[in-house]
Amino acid sequence: MRILKTIMLVIATTYCSLSFAQSSDTVYYEILRNNPKDINNLYIYASPFGFDISASYMNLSYGFGAEYNYRDKFTLGFNLRRSYTEKINDEIMGPMIQPLKQGIAKGGNKIFTFYELSAQVLLGGRQVVHNERSTMEADMYSKTYIKVKVKHFIALALRASYGYHHYPLYSNFSGHKTNDFSPVEGIGGATMNNLQFASFGLGLFQKQDIKLKTDKYGDKDYSTITTYYFDMLFPIYQDLTNMEVTDNTSATPMYYEVDVDYTPMSTYGYRVGVKYQIVSRIRKINGGIRFELGFLPGLNKFPKNFYMSAGIEINISFDAQ
Repeated sequence: MRILKTIMLVIATTYCSLSFAQSSDTVYYEILRNNPKDINNLYIYASPFGFDISASYMNLSYGFGAEYNYRDKFTLGFNLRRSYTEKINDEIMGPMIQPLKQGIAKGGNKIFTFYELSAQVLLGGRQVVHNERSTMEADMYSKTYIKVKVKHFIALALRASYGYHHYPLYSNFSGHKTNDFSPVEGIGGATMNNLQFASFGLGLFQKQDIKLKTDKYGDKDYSTITTYYFDMLFPIYQDLTNMEVTDNTSATPMYYEVDVDYTPMSTYGYRVGVKYQIVSRIRKINGGIRFELGFLPGLNKFPKNFYMSAGIEINISFDAQ
């Protein structure tokens, strides 16, 4: 009997201590908003650091853009990227091609430039509920979490866009002289590809939007938009910039201009990617990332038209309701 009483006392003491510990860490909260389907906002972003890499160029860029999301119906977007300087690409890629006939792009704008106007129509959207741990406070010593039933809006996105891409191509080219149309073979050098394209694709669109009022940690406002996508790219117009060629095959170098417009070009491309943004309705600075890779319409041979692009974005969002 004495052993049984001792066990019961230990159990009771342990239970009381655990109950006290749990009650001292209890966080009471009220859900003020949890309906991502109705997000209606605009966010404007800047991208201070991005990179674009292919077999033909390496580029560091800056940019800006905006995206408007109208509830569970559609999104509209615009983004622009430009390289900080073409000298980075020249220093990295230039020494890779050093044949006896060397060409460089003739005149004009040699700055990497990209812009795109895009739209997504959202279909079959539905809201699902997940139990998630929400961080109330975090420092080097402790973290406090609470479990909240968070709604996620998920929809199929029908995507379309119009874009312009102006970028350097380092490769081996053939062409003809612009003055007498005589053929020229084996030119190693750089030209600029001017590409206008249309894209069509599918995406998985997801967003969440929750605001909590807590008794210990104030209000917590958290909203995100994420899109995973696959697009086919179709050129509307492609043009390669003429090249100024230095021919060192003879004792005295020759200089002439070469038209490389008839270089075989591909008639389509594709890309896969993800774009993630924190877009809290409160007007504060938020962040985001983008990443994509694929094959651009361009030189009709692997891997010259392969590319990879990524960037860090800083945005501020505005509630449009």
